[in-house]
Amino acid sequence: MTPLDRLPAGLSERLKAAAGIVEKHDSFLLISHYDADGISSAQIVRETLARKGKKSRTIIYPTLSVEQMDRTRVLKAECVIMTDLGTSYLDDLASMNWDIVILDHHGIPEDAEIPSRSGFVFANPMEFGINGSANACASAMAYLFSLAVDGKNTDLAPLAMAGMFGDSQNYGGFESVDLDIVESAVADGTVRRFANLAYPTGLTFYQAMMSCPDPYQVGTTGRADKVTRFIKSCELAMTDTPNSVSQERIDAFAEALAARMRRTGVTEEIIADTFGDRYYSEKYQMDVGVLASILDGCGRRGNHEMAFAACDSMDFTEAMLESQAYDESLIESIEEMSGKAVYLKNIRYFITDRDGLAGNTARALVRYLGDPEKPVIGVTLKDGRTDVSSRGTNRQLSMGLNLTEAMRDVCAHFGGQGGGHVIASGGTILKGKETEFLQELDRYIGRQFGRK
Repeated sequence: MTPLDRLPAGLSERLKAAAGIVEKHDSFLLISHYDADGISSAQIVRETLARKGKKSRTIIYPTLSVEQMDRTRVLKAECVIMTDLGTSYLDDLASMNWDIVILDHHGIPEDAEIPSRSGFVFANPMEFGINGSANACASAMAYLFSLAVDGKNTDLAPLAMAGMFGDSQNYGGFESVDLDIVESAVADGTVRRFANLAYPTGLTFYQAMMSCPDPYQVGTTGRADKVTRFIKSCELAMTDTPNSVSQERIDAFAEALAARMRRTGVTEEIIADTFGDRYYSEKYQMDVGVLASILDGCGRRGNHEMAFAACDSMDFTEAMLESQAYDESLIESIEEMSGKAVYLKNIRYFITDRDGLAGNTARALVRYLGDPEKPVIGVTLKDGRTDVSSRGTNRQLSMGLNLTEAMRDVCAHFGGQGGGHVIASGGTILKGKETEFLQELDRYIGRQFGRK
């Protein structure tokens, strides 16, 4: 059985219906999100269509805001395939004069009705009782769609896994739909598994600690002298990689790193999430986590075409440099915003004017720096609008946090829109409303926590 065969019948039928729509058209417009999961899912669809002799062009959005929807309405297309976006606008999208396939995994509003018309297919695991926030990303849905088009497309699994890593669905280990895809890819040799790693395979331990913003090591990440000292204390050579040393050495490094994280105040939940299996793709000649970082860095820096070209040509030289530049900027942002973050009663927030960094900065702060009881909100000031990003932890979810609802309701109150996942959501608000927004969001999340 394939991962497609193990899906709930209704979801499998939707994906097969989407594959049927593909057969009816020769030209497609793809619309996707600018992060790793959005770029990965779009690339899966691009390659799937190309293998069928179909033409496509791609538009990437940082978010599907009201403004972006206005742009979308006037686009001309035979058929649209939307990945990692769309769930918040089902009625609007169904009313447009195209055939359309939506492959998403974000929360479905409680009052939403799934449109039913010829040429419209909505495939979202959330509708079928599968947690899209943790166990089935958009790239997973795109990959399953690709298998529905042609069961031979199993070589695209590393892209699906890049989306999983990009959306942090590897934290705590894979489950459900993601697990089926990963185990199938390991079984057929598409990827190789390495156990108990905090950083990607293929990099030296030194390179990983210097350049990887996740897991962020307080006072060490990006600092050559401190990284060198730590590597030597673990009795590793500067050129050692997970591929070149024994599992015993890998485990010893993991123990030392975990102990260091405890000393800097990182919770046991986050430490457990940090270490897990990593996967190396022979096709892409890299760890799928590195592939995720490359696609994410290009997308967030506005160079999604570079990411697509790299995947098409298998030459990642330029895209890797772009990703490295993004990671350097992200590490700078984490260090800067950790000192500027403001604590309210129930949340922590920071304000920046640096585009494309707030979400990942917020994720680092909530996981590795500061009060683990408070979700972190990143506010990005832009011309004409303000973007907001929010990140929480599983512990905060157990306390009642639901960032999907919080961002949706509070953003709407301040002239914008929001949504996403219970643990990671985003949105937009009217410029100039930042202080009022943050105060109301603090009260809203306080009510979720059961606080007065």
